[in-house]
Amino acid sequence: MKKNIVRETIKYILLFFATAGLLFLFLSACAHIPRSAVRDNMLSSADYFAEEKVSYHRLHGVYATMVDNYADCITVAIAWGFDETQPLESAMLSAYYSDGVRNVNECFLDGITNDIEPDTEYIRYWHGSAAVTRLMHLFTDIRGMHICAAVLICLLAVVLIVLLAVNKKITEAACVVISLVSVSIWYTADTIQNTWCVIIMLMVSVICVMMAFKGKYESICPILLISGVVTAFLDFLTTETMTVLFPLLLVISIKRQEGGSFKRDILYCLKCCVLWGAGFVFMWVSKWICASVILDTDVMPYVAGHIAERVSDMKEPGVIAYLWAILTRNIGCLFPLGYGEIGAVAGIFIAVGLCFYVYVFRISGADRGTVILFAALGAVVFLRYLVLNNHSYLHYFFTYRAQVSSVLALLLICTEITAVRAGRGSAPGG
Repeated sequence: MKKNIVRETIKYILLFFATAGLLFLFLSACAHIPRSAVRDNMLSSADYFAEEKVSYHRLHGVYATMVDNYADCITVAIAWGFDETQPLESAMLSAYYSDGVRNVNECFLDGITNDIEPDTEYIRYWHGSAAVTRLMHLFTDIRGMHICAAVLICLLAVVLIVLLAVNKKITEAACVVISLVSVSIWYTADTIQNTWCVIIMLMVSVICVMMAFKGKYESICPILLISGVVTAFLDFLTTETMTVLFPLLLVISIKRQEGGSFKRDILYCLKCCVLWGAGFVFMWVSKWICASVILDTDVMPYVAGHIAERVSDMKEPGVIAYLWAILTRNIGCLFPLGYGEIGAVAGIFIAVGLCFYVYVFRISGADRGTVILFAALGAVVFLRYLVLNNHSYLHYFFTYRAQVSSVLALLLICTEITAVRAGRGSAPGG
């Protein structure tokens, strides 16, 4: 038993280093791309940002439709700042040009047009997404990236839904559709920074569901470890929890219908979450260690700033009021709640209707163990909101999308309580 644990631990450690190593090689390779090769598309992106507003709502007053060109412009500007003569150093320095007066979009266009070197370090925001952006600008500009992201998200969503439906998991497929609709998935690609977690979530979900249908549940664990590593590498700490919770909820839904022990399944969930968390945390730490060594600088001030920006002391306007504002802001962005007065009324009617449906069609033999697992996984999102409270409060216009996992969990709970989920084989109580 001990030998198996040691062997498995070594396997996961090696897998982590292999994945992290490949990602750093990818970063270096993208940073080696000459500026001359991406200049035309970068200039096209700079023109786009200069013509567009820094940020705006596609639908007036609807925060769920926020287009954050400021975030995208910084990412593209950092990608432009990569220096092929100092690939890793420039990638981790994450510098872009800013005169401290004009908006970043104006400075970005000026910097490319007049060949002004990046002068503003953004070390605490170095992420692998800039490497992807540099690579993509070999072929297209930011508009093309938006289109590619939208097509990829749509394609992966369709593949996941069809995969579930073909395998006679119609209920799960319907729950996935409603969950994606609830977070206005069609607006995600408007801001490239917000797409990485959604793409990872859907990609990992397809892989994990395929493995679950083959009964290869243990093979899902290393996939989630890799998911955590890739999420930490690419993401700006937007909606990271969806890359583990969403696929895991689908896996557990399939697994619990096959019967089995609640105790073993809860341990399985813990194992998956711990592996994902370990991959995410150790990759995050590795990024700072590498930056410290390569740049020969003390990164602790940057790390402290990274954390302080996201965690607040919650003194004003009071802890309870502040926490309530975080929850209402994020929940209030869900479709259709966030779409004006009509949307709010429609959302209330849907919520009341769902409660009425569950009350009327509830069964006495619902599997309590399955409900507990779904509820626990769905609640993680709100725990994350409370821990990174300042970030969740200020950036609710994109952090609300993390609730895609909570909505999926809620829907799966409702289907379990009303015995809608077909082929449920677990005994009452797990």
